[in-house]
Amino acid sequence: FGKIFQSKSIKREEVVLFSKAGICKTSQGQTYYNTSSEHIFKSIDESLRQLHTDYIDVFLLHHPDHITPLEETAKALAHVVATGKVKRVGVSNFSVFQHQKLASFLPFPIVTNHIELNLHNLSALEDGRVDFLKQQFCKPLAWAPLAGGKISHGKDLKSELIRNKLEAIAQEHQAHIEQVAVAWLLQLGTLPIVGTLNKERITNAANATNLTLSHEHWYEIYHLAKSL
Repeated sequence: FGKIFQSKSIKREEVVLFSKAGICKTSQGQTYYNTSSEHIFKSIDESLRQLHTDYIDVFLLHHPDHITPLEETAKALAHVVATGKVKRVGVSNFSVFQHQKLASFLPFPIVTNHIELNLHNLSALEDGRVDFLKQQFCKPLAWAPLAGGKISHGKDLKSELIRNKLEAIAQEHQAHIEQVAVAWLLQLGTLPIVGTLNKERITNAANATNLTLSHEHWYEIYHLAKSL
């Protein structure tokens, strides 16, 4: 992306650029979390350097950090927005209460929460995160919308049952099952973020915007996924 911006083959203002920080790895590969002001400033400056841009459209805290004072995190976020390095701030993997607590220290709204949501994992829909985000006039970002490939290639019984249902509905629409799975999320009011380099999978996800499921089909899929 940095090379593309540097070549000026596309206009920077035509791209909505997201970046994240907060999940770290030790030299032994163990995960830990860091939303200190030092880590936030260093991460953003490094993203700007590598991407050859002077601002990030949306900066996300990748995960809650249970030991850094939230006031410190909020102050750092307010600073990067005030200086123009970041236009908007969001979170990822935050509960409703964690979202509310951070928001209480910020002078501007949190614009989204990047949450896992797919037909294998409906927890964000069941625990109120999706409804809370809509109440805040935010659009939830759904990561792993194809359940890490399980929608198409999972060998377990749950994957097979969901795939059979999607295939039946896909045939009626002359669509691909991945297209149906992403369309299901779009009609829920989320924005699915497909993490793949597979061109066909990206095309299927993009084409989901052309597919509208009936109420009957949407709830057939929902009730099956919920029951498994």
